[in-house]
Amino acid sequence: MRKISRLTGEKKSFKTREAYQEHLKELGVSAKKGNRDRRNRKDVSRHAIRKSEVGRQYNWVDWDLPAVAPVTKRQTISLIHPSRGRCFQSFKCVNLWVESCSKHNDIEYIMSLDTDDVKNYIDLTENTIGRVNFKVVVGENTNVVQALNRGAKAATGDILIYVSDDFECLLNWDIVIQQAVKGNDDWVLHVNDGIQQNTATISILSRKYYERFGRIYHPDYISMWVDPDFTCEAKALGKLISRMDITFKHNHHTIGGLPFDATYAKENSGTAWKHGEKVFYERQANNFGVK
Repeated sequence: MRKISRLTGEKKSFKTREAYQEHLKELGVSAKKGNRDRRNRKDVSRHAIRKSEVGRQYNWVDWDLPAVAPVTKRQTISLIHPSRGRCFQSFKCVNLWVESCSKHNDIEYIMSLDTDDVKNYIDLTENTIGRVNFKVVVGENTNVVQALNRGAKAATGDILIYVSDDFECLLNWDIVIQQAVKGNDDWVLHVNDGIQQNTATISILSRKYYERFGRIYHPDYISMWVDPDFTCEAKALGKLISRMDITFKHNHHTIGGLPFDATYAKENSGTAWKHGEKVFYERQANNFGVK
């Protein structure tokens, strides 16, 4: 039985796609039945579903991964993915991360959405449910930090990862992470995002580290400056594992990745920058709360 939160925020279980369709009807929402277009990895780039082939159809792409041996006991990894205004791009991101994970660990995929935007993600939800342990968390978020932290509260995994619409991953990325942390249980893994090396943009952390604060990002931030804070906080605690030889590409619009859109405009605004800068230096003066 797969579990997912209702679009209204109430947790609900669906045994079949048909049951989910009935649920949508109860909410007064129509949804198209998605095609399940399975392709071999040799026919499709691992980084994206090719728009030239499928347009904006939500076709799930499957591929085979290189064989890899487990490095530890089976773990559950929570992928926490806040998103707004990017349903199709988010779907490609979900597909990539789920299909690139080895068979030696389990995924808990959590989409954290805004109340006024959730109905725009019906196609993603309909075409993902049943393929992975998938949850939707809905809230009155005013910024990405709130959405991320709200999603993290629903996570049950041994490892938590902040996934954004413009983040890529490696094949067998779960094994790569487990190899990097070498059995430790209290850590933040700092990987290269292809843009900057002094900040952990893609937040990867253990359950034990998360439970220290009960959040991923400090709630005083809007968006800007929050990842330097996250990095410095972990470093001050002596829990930062730096692995610049491991790259999870960040396809930011500033390097020609995703096109600039309203979501970027909000997250990268001058207001968010000035507010974040002020909060960062105040917290830095107090060693980020670390005694």
